Amino acid sequence: MRRYCTNIIEMEIDGRDDLASCKLYATVEQKFKNKEVEITKSGSDLTVDGQTVTFTLSQAESAQFKAGEMAGIQLRGITAGGEAWGTNICGVEVSEALYEEVISYAGT
Repeated sequence: MRRYCTNIIEMEIDGRDDLASCKLYATVEQKFKNKEVEITKSGSDLTVDGQTVTFTLSQAESAQFKAGEMAGIQLRGITAGGEAWGTNICGVEVSEALYEEVISYAGT
């Protein structure tokens, strides 16, 4: 995952064929020293295609994470019947960006 970039995160969830009917929450979290960054996406922020869940972190969201440190990503869900479940936490290293500003295409 790279800071100051739009990151598209795709998670393949083996063994769950009911993802489209679950209420889902995807969380990216990083703890370092006295700071914690936690971003959770749900509802229309997530796309489900079979056993794959995809979501995006914006430039501004990814900028909150510290480069050179690990972040954790976890998907949790709940079925209509009330079964709450969660994936193992996946670790991803946060990479730096040389130009540390949110950029836009507007104007020239």
